[in-house]
Amino acid sequence: MATGCLSLKKTRILAGLFNLLGVAAGFALYRGLAFTVEGLISFGSPFDGNTPIAAALGAVSIWAICAWYFGIPTSESHALASGLAGAALAYGSVSFGKSEWIKLVLGLICSVALGYILGCIVKFLLEKRNFSEGFYKNSQIFAAAATAFMHGSQDGLKFLGVYLLISGGELPSYAPVICGLLMAAGTLAGGRRIIEKVGIRMVSIKKYEGFAADVASSLTLFVFTLLGVPVSTTHTKTAAIMGGGHEGINKKIAYSIVAAWVITFPACGVISYILTKIILMIK
Repeated sequence: MATGCLSLKKTRILAGLFNLLGVAAGFALYRGLAFTVEGLISFGSPFDGNTPIAAALGAVSIWAICAWYFGIPTSESHALASGLAGAALAYGSVSFGKSEWIKLVLGLICSVALGYILGCIVKFLLEKRNFSEGFYKNSQIFAAAATAFMHGSQDGLKFLGVYLLISGGELPSYAPVICGLLMAAGTLAGGRRIIEKVGIRMVSIKKYEGFAADVASSLTLFVFTLLGVPVSTTHTKTAAIMGGGHEGINKKIAYSIVAAWVITFPACGVISYILTKIILMIK
């Protein structure tokens, strides 16, 4: 939308549709990411996990709504991980999967770096070509669809991994359908404030730079999803946009976004911890 290739309405429809398809493909082809998320924490039994997981998801929802209201692109992946950790600490009697947490932390860092670097590289390569505006417009639509598809695969499998925590390791066929439909509905419902902040206020981006950002983010998400590593789709795409349009970055806006990223982990952990304690007191 920021480059003028599609209207907001068409952008939402495109993203929502390919989010849904991405969840379905992820469930069918590469479920390893969901099992990585499942391995982050063990509550002993599925029933024991109901309270802390409900609190963790509540914290993610609260944080996401606040971020949406203020137009800040925060990471639900960071929020989910910190929410699970905060809830587990409040609940007690849990064990943490060391290798899964290492994979998560490395993935979150490396995906941002790779997204930015690929954005710079693809932009550099495109600057040497004299393609028409029409070519970049059509190409960016396909690249944006690929990014939305991989977003569905990444984020959908993360939340299916949470479902595994309370289902005893079983993943029924209806779970990805519900997850995909809800993701598509959420995409269709909003996003203007965040789009304007990242795609317009944070950086002045041209069509070929937008194409570079979408190619970079979709490739990065594909690699990490295939490896079963949970990463932040928001951070990856934002880093790719910064890479593709690095010459026109508004540093003040960029710094505010990075600050929100840093705050997400401790904030969601605290919210989840408090929610868990409240639920336990009520019970």
